[in-house]
This record gives sequence, C-alpha cells and structure tokens, in this order.
Amino acid sequence: MRLVLARHGNTFSPDVVPVFVGSKDDMPLVEEGYRQAERFAKLLKMRDIKLDAIYCGPLQRTRKFAELVAASLNLDLPFTIDERLNELDYGGWNGKSNDEIIEQFGQTAFDGWNDASVWPTNSGWPSSPEELGSQVRSFVEDLMKQYSGDSTILVITSNGRMRYFLKLIAGAFEQRQKERTLKVAPGNFCQLTFGESKPTLQSWNESPAKTLKSFEV
Repeated sequence: MRLVLARHGNTFSPDVVPVFVGSKDDMPLVEEGYRQAERFAKLLKMRDIKLDAIYCGPLQRTRKFAELVAASLNLDLPFTIDERLNELDYGGWNGKSNDEIIEQFGQTAFDGWNDASVWPTNSGWPSSPEELGSQVRSFVEDLMKQYSGDSTILVITSNGRMRYFLKLIAGAFEQRQKERTLKVAPGNFCQLTFGESKPTLQSWNESPAKTLKSFEV
C-alpha cells in the first residue's frame, strides 16, 4: 500500500504575520492554498498516480484541500474525515507568532519543536508524542486491513501530525530529527509504502511547485 501524505495549503496571505494555529482554529485556505492544491493534483496526474481513496482531517483547511485535489483530477471519489488526522492543540502557543512564542517560552523550546519535534514543557499542550504516535499507527493499520497491497491512498493532514508518520519507519524520525528536516511545508507531500516487507520512505517534503518547474526547464 502506498501512502501519499500531503500537508494542506497556505492559510496565511503574504501580508499577514503567521501564528501557530492548531485544532481549535478552523482557518480557511487563502488563494495560494488553492493554487497549491491545483499544483499538487497536476503533479499526481503527470506521474499517473491513481488514487483509491482520500482521507483528511476534520478542519476546513484539510477538507477543502481534499476537495480541490479531487476536483482537479475529475475524481468521483468521496473522502473520509478521520479525527486521527487532526492538527495538534498547541495550548499556550496557539495564536502566537514565532517571536511571541520565543519571548514567552524561550528560544530553546521553540527551536526544539520547530526543528526537531522536541515536545515543549510548560506550554499547555494537552496531548503527548506517545498519543500521537499511537493514533497514527492505528490509522495506518486500519488502512492496511481495508485496502489491498497495490492501493494508493491520499492522506491530507497538518504539519504537527505529519511528522509522526515517520515513527512507523525504523530510524526515519530520528534521522530527520538529527538533520532537522522533519517539517513539511504547506502544500508539500511525502510518500510511504507499507506491506509485508518493512515500511519504506520514498520521499519527504517534496514540493510540487519545484518539481513541476523542473519539468518546464
């Protein structure tokens, strides 16, 4: 089973200072988020990647991204909303800019999470890395029970949740944690495979915009 794992598109326009938005902030996509969905769909079509199912988190930014991709591909394919794909609740960081978080909680805490997924203490995050890992694992296990080995499933979620899919592949999370390359940019995607052999990581944080541009050169 191939998992195409995508982060939803932009929710902030260029003239707005981004803040941390979690599961309690149901923000819509901005215009660039729509374009990111279209570019992603174009790349899937170019690579002849046929989807058997679409799953997404409950927030409108992930649901709309799923709708746009399906529409761009002319797919008559319903998508399934799964709470295990929801964004994190960022507690005391929620609604704050990077600078505000650093001022209140410290540079070490901010860099630890942003670069290496080190769970911050005293920040009021109600979940835990163990809970996230368990939810992601159960989600993928359910997919493997439901779909055949040659299925391709599109999963659309958010930045905080995505990195925990790496926990399913031996050493992948730790390697990217060391390299500080865990973060997936808005509109970017990853590919993982699961089957009788060990799970493998095919790509991480791939940019449809850059890949499409390379085809044009």
